[in-house]
Amino acid sequence: MSVPVGIRSLVILLLAAGTLVSACGEAAVEPPRPANRAPVAEGAIPHRSVRVGGTGDMEVLLHDPVVTSNHTAEDLLRETDLIRVMEAAAGYYLGTMTGPVLGNHGLAYQSGRSSFSVVDLRERSELVIAHEPGHNMSLQHPPGCGAGFVDASFPHSGGTIGAWGYDFRYGGRLVAPHAGDLMSYCQYDWVSDYHFTNALRHRLADEGTDLAATGSAPVRSLLLWGGVSSQGIPYLEPAFLVQAPAALPGRGGAYAITGHRASGEEVFSHRFDVSELADGDGSGSFAFTLPVEEEWNGSIAGISLSGPGGTALLTRDTDRPVTILRDVTYGRIRGILRGESAGFADPDMASGSTHPHLEVHFSRGLPDAEAWHPR
Repeated sequence: MSVPVGIRSLVILLLAAGTLVSACGEAAVEPPRPANRAPVAEGAIPHRSVRVGGTGDMEVLLHDPVVTSNHTAEDLLRETDLIRVMEAAAGYYLGTMTGPVLGNHGLAYQSGRSSFSVVDLRERSELVIAHEPGHNMSLQHPPGCGAGFVDASFPHSGGTIGAWGYDFRYGGRLVAPHAGDLMSYCQYDWVSDYHFTNALRHRLADEGTDLAATGSAPVRSLLLWGGVSSQGIPYLEPAFLVQAPAALPGRGGAYAITGHRASGEEVFSHRFDVSELADGDGSGSFAFTLPVEEEWNGSIAGISLSGPGGTALLTRDTDRPVTILRDVTYGRIRGILRGESAGFADPDMASGSTHPHLEVHFSRGLPDAEAWHPR
């Protein structure tokens, strides 16, 4: 069996936070290890622990490759976030890809948990890999050099770090105050005191939520994902029935996602705001898992996403095939394939590894009768 043209591997790095140390030196957050984390197999690339910005240990874990038929940065970011939601692991998911990718070299959700970077552009990729998780940790761009999405409160001119730093690598060296901040569009060498402090403050406040996320048991859930285009037009991806911990929308917002029966009766409805892209074009996206209630029992005849730019619908006539491949042993996602590629169900042909225990989730729009009532 040959790999269909256009299928490539999305390689994900999981940045799993360890103990964070607050300004007063006390351990503030120590999330547990994800329950579905696989042990490192013999001969596999092991994970390693690194110091990130002096704020605490952060393990960098290599996820099994995920085959995908997408080659657009925004789509790959959305798929990376889908994988994060379905796997419910603590930490940050950084999706990476080599080769031609349409769109930005990197994208991230502002104050979110997912980012994407192209990784074969040498020094440029080194910057992007550090820059995009910075957006996850609430950082914006210093003003200047054509940057959008700027932080007007950034205190140093020219996007510089503004204070002496120290690089412990390669025997150690001082970093001068005129070095560029990693979030700057002008130059990039180090991290400013301002961004260091803001990232630490964000992590101390945000990563405590990992305690609840990793403690939730997987349940039968309705996977809902989609977003809003750069023109503000909402769209929905095909919905799936999956086993995953609940990941519910925030309360309130400009968008409403609603499930209804053929009679028009509402089955569920949630209001929320889409996740904002820090380096994007005004578009945004979301991914939720709603625990299935017994009375639903296959009665959902339509799902709508409504907002200021209109309404998107999934019905029983929707025909946009997507396949999600999952390793049943460890719960890891191994493939997200669309259109004609959705029938390709063997990620080993693209990744070169051996993973025979896969489950296949297929949807054209709404989960079908077989998904609701498996044999």
